[in-house]
Formats: sequence, structure tokens, C-alpha cells
Amino acid sequence: MAILIMNACVYLITCLITGKQYVGQTRKVGRNRKYYYGSGKLLKLKIKKYGTKNFKKQILLDNIRCGTALNLYEMFYIKKHNTLYPNGYNLDLGGTGRDSHCDATKQKIGNALRNRPQKERDIKNRVATRRERGSYVAWNKGKKKTQPANSGSFQKGKIAKNIQFIMNSLKEGKSQHEIAKELGVTQPGICQALNQNKLYQNAFII
Repeated sequence: MAILIMNACVYLITCLITGKQYVGQTRKVGRNRKYYYGSGKLLKLKIKKYGTKNFKKQILLDNIRCGTALNLYEMFYIKKHNTLYPNGYNLDLGGTGRDSHCDATKQKIGNALRNRPQKERDIKNRVATRRERGSYVAWNKGKKKTQPANSGSFQKGKIAKNIQFIMNSLKEGKSQHEIAKELGVTQPGICQALNQNKLYQNAFII
């Protein structure tokens, strides 16, 4: 039974640098279709490498309203334009059979998986094994943890030590922003400290 769909299309993406192409299908409409370049993994890598400005999109067939026909047309144009890897950026034969890789592609994928670097979980397993043997030493072991200079408690302490300097600077006509920059703290921190200081409340009208 044919699956009825809305207005779908089959499109062709051409890389202006390599000349290689990609055939895809979409059921998106309007702006979503205009800026949609496909879901192919290899195509996405190439777009990230070269930028969308170096890719040209062309609608091969529009107004397709049957899901079965959409898949068949995609398969037909992949074969027609010879876009299957390594000649193009399609990694499968198209249609709904997203796992229908050709033998050459299957072999390349298998080689890539066998030669890929160790995954993060494998690294964690090796670290755990070394910990069990007692041969693992953390990179920060023995190092004293320092508090960031912009942390809240650090600022409060620095402002409290310089509260008299802050008040004198304000009397001289300096702004809170200028004082904050001079002390290396934030202006809201100075404002909050002054609002809580009784000497400041008695000396100034807030």
C-alpha cells in the first residue's frame, strides 16, 4: 500500500570545491527546505570543512506525494548521478534501506571501526585498572586548591578590607565602576557592601 505524504522532493547537493555530489530526499517545506542540506554523515563533515557557501543545492524532482515513490526516486538519482561513496557523498543506496550499504562501503566502515582510537570508556577502564594496582597518580595530587580570584567570597573579603578606601574614593568624586576596576572586583559587589555598611549609610544619602 502506497503511503501518501505531503509535498516532498528529491534534491542534489554539489560541492563546488571537490565536485562531488549528494542526493537526498526531504518532506520539509518553505524555509526549512531551503536551508536543509541533508542528514548524510559524510556530507555534514564536508559542509563543516568547506562551509555551506561552497555547496550548491538543486531540486531534481518536486511535488512527490507518495512515500514509496519518494524512496524509489532517491535511489534512481543516486545511481544516475553516481553519488555513492567514494564517487560522491552518499553512504547508502537511498530509499528506506538506510543500512543497504554496498560491499565497498561496508568494508571501509569496518576498517574505520577497527582502526579507530580507544573510546573514552576504554580509557576509563584502563585508569580503573591502574588504580586497583596502585600505579595511578592523579595529575593534581598534592596540589593546593586555590580559590578563583573572581569568586564571591574572595571579592567580599577584598571589598571589606578596602571599605574605607572605597568610601574616601567616593568622596573624592570617583564612580563605583572606577573603584571596582582599580581594586579588581565587580561594581555590584561594591554596591552591595556599601548598602550593608552603617558608616556609609550615615555618611551618604542612598
